[in-house]
Amino acid sequence: METEISRENLEKFYSQENKSIIAIANLFDVSSSVISRKLHIYRIPRRVKGRCKRDGSKLLNTESLNEPDYRFDKYGNRITKEDLHNMYHVEHKSLRTIGQKFGKSRQTILDWMRYWGIPSIRTRVNIPYDTLQQYYYQDRKSIKNIAELYDIPQYKLKTMMTKYGFEHRDRLSPYMLANLNRSPFSKILTKEVLMDCRSKGMSWKKIANKYKASYKTVVRFKNFYGI
Repeated sequence: METEISRENLEKFYSQENKSIIAIANLFDVSSSVISRKLHIYRIPRRVKGRCKRDGSKLLNTESLNEPDYRFDKYGNRITKEDLHNMYHVEHKSLRTIGQKFGKSRQTILDWMRYWGIPSIRTRVNIPYDTLQQYYYQDRKSIKNIAELYDIPQYKLKTMMTKYGFEHRDRLSPYMLANLNRSPFSKILTKEVLMDCRSKGMSWKKIANKYKASYKTVVRFKNFYGI
């Protein structure tokens, strides 16, 4: 049975005394994953890695270390809290764009914002079904390209595609795609024909038998049309 850990105690040990997750887990005699899960449930902001400093076995508060209130980018330029705040909230640049400017990852920029207490605006991006279908099946854009187009992580785009019921398309090379367009079945297995057959309850295998095409050919046309 999991030990009951209150929000007050967790905030005291983690946020005020700057104890590490492992140290807190040892206090409650639980695993570190339990503490991490509690931090997520209670929505307690996570510290930047390395913020909790150690001197032997003694934990020190970072405020006593006179830690500089700035960071350096990949090129050695100094970055302050005001710089990051202006770029994100005034210039409305995305975390990915800021990271590319400083030569840092998106997660690093987010960690800096959390450390300095800069609120992040988590907008919910909702790509319409028809638009996503057009990008993925007709335009043959990759998941990475579509995610960069809307400035969202790839895993969020994959989650959205799963909710829409998208199936992974065939990995057609440009040569195979050109052959598909030149195929004699391109005028027979049209989108309207396939949709009509499916509305009648026909399986893809039955459609292939009806038009004397291979099952793989029918599936490739199906994925090409985004059905």
